[in-house]
Amino acid sequence: MDYNLERKLRFNAKTETGLYPWAIREVSEDGKEGRDKIPWTFSHSFVATELSLHERSAVESKFDDGGSWIRAALEPESVRRYGKPKYSMFGTSRPIEDIFLVIRPIADNAEADVGARAASASAWPSRTDTDPMWGQEFSDMIQFDLAVPKAEFDLISQRIAADQIGAARFDCHARGFYAEWTPDIDADEYKVLCSEQRGQDIEMPEDSDIDLPRVGKVWDATFSISKAVKPHSIIERMQKEVVSEDEVYDSDWGGSDLPAPTPDPRWVAPFYKELKDLKMLVGAMIVLLMLILFFA
Repeated sequence: MDYNLERKLRFNAKTETGLYPWAIREVSEDGKEGRDKIPWTFSHSFVATELSLHERSAVESKFDDGGSWIRAALEPESVRRYGKPKYSMFGTSRPIEDIFLVIRPIADNAEADVGARAASASAWPSRTDTDPMWGQEFSDMIQFDLAVPKAEFDLISQRIAADQIGAARFDCHARGFYAEWTPDIDADEYKVLCSEQRGQDIEMPEDSDIDLPRVGKVWDATFSISKAVKPHSIIERMQKEVVSEDEVYDSDWGGSDLPAPTPDPRWVAPFYKELKDLKMLVGAMIVLLMLILFFA
């Protein structure tokens, strides 16, 4: 298995800013070193672009127990004014396109508490399987795994099956992500450091006891769903406003399927009262004029 890495990694014991005791730098083939990358301690935010339900049955299998799970395709949330942040593997400049969240129910047995939860992450750099028959190339990938109580899992599954989810997001803190120092709580680019078995080797000083944070541990993980619904009264009013005034007047109500306008009772009653008073006044003036002409 060959990992498609373009640069080597070097441990830097003296950082550029001095605000962190060490950093990791990428080194190109011609020896040029990149900027310091230090562990990222703030959260990561993603939005789901697709949600899917999966179920699998396994019979007498030593490698697969089957089960149910939810798979969410993720992309970084646009929290920066210049757009979405970029995620890439240490040793490459390729943006990671395959980011997923897998949600599974906690086993319903006596050993699993109702409130028990677990979260983790794994990552693989792009790699090429050199097997002459079955060899293929795999893309860079990050996968988050979240275990939730079965009641919550069933509720989310029902919402997905009924198409009742308008938006979904995943937020978490995680080890193994690095970025350049910034005073902000968001960065423009994050670098991912996978496990030691996946090609991203770093030569450490002989006397160093530093445990480099690598992808694996996740905490403060939250998956949330939402559905925006407009009240029926607002929808009905919006539908009525679709017909413009020009269309109403042009039709002149002749041969149109639109109903004739109904006068507003708030001004109809006062109008008829004023009209009645005007008729009485005109009648009185006519009588007075006739008397004047008769006795003249």
